[in-house]
Amino acid sequence: MGENGLERKDRLSELDPERTLGRIGLVSGSVFCDIGAGTGVFALPAAALTQARVYALEVSQDKLDGIAHRAAAEKLDGIMPLLIEDNVYPLESSIVDVALMCCVMHEIPEPGRTHALGEIMRILKPGGQFAVIEFNEVMGTFGPPAHERVPRADLIAYCERAGFTADRDFDLSEHFYCAVLTR
Repeated sequence: MGENGLERKDRLSELDPERTLGRIGLVSGSVFCDIGAGTGVFALPAAALTQARVYALEVSQDKLDGIAHRAAAEKLDGIMPLLIEDNVYPLESSIVDVALMCCVMHEIPEPGRTHALGEIMRILKPGGQFAVIEFNEVMGTFGPPAHERVPRADLIAYCERAGFTADRDFDLSEHFYCAVLTR
């Protein structure tokens, strides 16, 4: 993996994609959607784990091309990179078992955040899981400035107002937390 900001060794070690995917409930056969997939930090290991369809959604075609290239090199046939256009997720309704948004929520201003949660609600199957990974409030060695971070309690309350039910939350490291919600 490269040493760009998304794939720095210290960041990957803290996110621990394989372990985190298990903690959020991804199992073999689960349809997975990585929203804001970046370079595929979660989408690629999810494809290896689930052996089912993995949707990698991004606003950057260059990043999607990179995911497709890496998926081909790793012989991961289940990954489908898809471009988000006009804030619409290019998926049918109720087809995803587990959706993940890693370090994206803090970048979405209103009213886009409410719209994004509506799109996630739409693509998830009834009872589907939505996991959000964000930066803890305490400033560490990387991440957005304090005023851009989304406090855990605020994130959970916001998602509950959008119709999700809080399931559990946990720290991944000193820098990251994860909230898991149910449709």
